[in-house]
Amino acid sequence: MSFKFNEAKISDLDSVLKPFSSVGKEWMLVSSGTSEKYPLYNTMTASWGGFGYLWEKPVAHIYIRPQRHTFKFSEKGELMSLSFFEPGHKKALAYCGKISGKDEDKAANCGLNSVLLERDLIGFKEANLILKCKKLYTSYFKEENFISSQEPEMWYSNKDFHRIYICEILGFYTK
Repeated sequence: MSFKFNEAKISDLDSVLKPFSSVGKEWMLVSSGTSEKYPLYNTMTASWGGFGYLWEKPVAHIYIRPQRHTFKFSEKGELMSLSFFEPGHKKALAYCGKISGKDEDKAANCGLNSVLLERDLIGFKEANLILKCKKLYTSYFKEENFISSQEPEMWYSNKDFHRIYICEILGFYTK
């Protein structure tokens, strides 16, 4: 099954992506790397993130903790992908969220098949939508910038603050 690349037009993105349920309830895989062969890429499940319009561009914002194996791949490359799946893949996505890619090809071990869509852009054959994202801005959350003390206490007891990536959505792949 082959993928078709679509230019990132807001009207087209609106028709293929449900920004709240696609991330928060159905989850996505965030992937970075240079090859579809493990270990030259890594992926992780994310249920935090979002979409919008910034600097006159369609953007995604992605959060990755520094201890995640995917972090080093996201830091190196200019591109990352966001892969979305039908609900039947929730078990595989849960596996990719719990198992580290340091020790195994977790995507393959849960039945997902990686594919190199273009140089430095990884996706999965089982995905029904893959966003091509280019990093524009990145920064760590800082404890002193939280308005309420509740979030750092609840989510960052180890002070392992997420790094936020704001990425331009260059386009998307569909089957």
